[in-house]
Amino acid sequence: MDKHLTNIIPIGEITNMLSGTSAITGIDFGSSALKAVELKNFKTGIKMSNFLFKPIPLSVRANDTEYKNFITNALKEGIQEGKIKAYNVYFGIGGNDVTARFMTLPKLSQKDMLSSIILELKKQGHFEPKEVYYDFKIVSEMSDRTGPKVHVLVAIAKKQVIDQKIELLNQIGMKTIGVSILQTAFLN
Repeated sequence: MDKHLTNIIPIGEITNMLSGTSAITGIDFGSSALKAVELKNFKTGIKMSNFLFKPIPLSVRANDTEYKNFITNALKEGIQEGKIKAYNVYFGIGGNDVTARFMTLPKLSQKDMLSSIILELKKQGHFEPKEVYYDFKIVSEMSDRTGPKVHVLVAIAKKQVIDQKIELLNQIGMKTIGVSILQTAFLN
């Protein structure tokens, strides 16, 4: 079976991200800036404890090697400056490398739902399923004359893009605990 995105975080589940750990770092690998925020679990609730914002020079944006080096160095500097202390990372990706789609499907078991989604995505032909990670979240249930249905949010991201970011984070000692697509960030 194909590998899925680590997670799509539904509304209200940020506390689940912090379960078992006292802090996490959220990273947005933007095209114009690298943004990182550290969230800590306090007795009074979850609070932002640190923030990193590094604008990416125009000369770096078009060159993959220079972009990767810039991001690596910016994260290392953030760690050295104490702006990043949590090594468990949840990152978001966006742009042309990801997509989110809504689908209405018959209500099925999780396994059958996944098979149905894969079939639908193959029919649309926008990508090869072996080249992407994907995940889904049921957002609502309904019923019509043909039976129970579900409205599903499907997230799709290029494997190569996610794998490169995970490898980059691993090289500087950070552990990826989750991935989200920026299209769903506003829901979170």
